[in-house]
Amino acid sequence: MIRLKQGVRLVGVCSEIVMALHVADGCYKRAGLDEMWVTSLNDGTHSPRSFHYSGRACDLRTHNVQPGDRSPLFAAIKDELGADYEVFYEGKDTPNEHFHIEFQPLK
Repeated sequence: MIRLKQGVRLVGVCSEIVMALHVADGCYKRAGLDEMWVTSLNDGTHSPRSFHYSGRACDLRTHNVQPGDRSPLFAAIKDELGADYEVFYEGKDTPNEHFHIEFQPLK
């Protein structure tokens, strides 16, 4: 189940990110996780050129995923989304650890 952290809204998010959320949710489910938490879409504070502001990026919570399962889950999401998406494992081993997905199609 896709869950949105309080204050996170889908307004202004591109359809490619909505699709990416469904793909990532499938990866979470296959990893045995009932919930995938979206912690940021086009809200919050990000770097000035962030894709978040144009609705082309999302962040996914990882602290609800067992440490040994995070890297395989990250790899599955990255693989399933393919070349039009950039997927980063940000803040690894920090309190702000999360998966970041952005839609950045090849030119």
